[in-house]
Amino acid sequence: MNPQYKPQPPLTDSTKESIWKKFIETGQSVRELGTFYGISIKRVEAILKLKKLEKDMTQQGVPIQKNFSLNMEKMLGARSHRQEPLTDMLPKVGKPKFSLVDEDDKFTPEDAAKLLNRQPIASLQEQELRKELIKPFTLEGKTQQQLQITTVIRKDPEIANKRFKFRFKNIGEVYHSCACFVIF
Repeated sequence: MNPQYKPQPPLTDSTKESIWKKFIETGQSVRELGTFYGISIKRVEAILKLKKLEKDMTQQGVPIQKNFSLNMEKMLGARSHRQEPLTDMLPKVGKPKFSLVDEDDKFTPEDAAKLLNRQPIASLQEQELRKELIKPFTLEGKTQQQLQITTVIRKDPEIANKRFKFRFKNIGEVYHSCACFVIF
């Protein structure tokens, strides 16, 4: 309900599927996929994990709600490409700090980092790249708990959860009819 909050539209399922296929078939790295599609490394990893879950669920016979996702894509204005940085490496900062610099003086990002008592952005990017090279992203070896697999509630009413019973009660008049539900 916040009019100031305007998130970017999500990626289409066909784009997510092509990311999955490129990762599986060509063996492209997460960084290469993120660079190609203009999305962050964390988003690529999340897409790959969710696609793996989807593939596992279809193998188990769980129906996937494709119509629902297609309609949500239309409603949210999904796109095939986004434009966001590969990694979020900027530290949280406090109050703004100001420093007067003459127009002719050279002021580099390293000077700014020194003034703010922070590491230069180039060294942060290098550290992130080293971390990625040391521990590359893989889908193998993940447990079900790590992939956050949810359990499916069966459709059989005798096996289903009997904890809640929903009853609908009309509490309005003919012209102002309204329904509510009560949980017992």
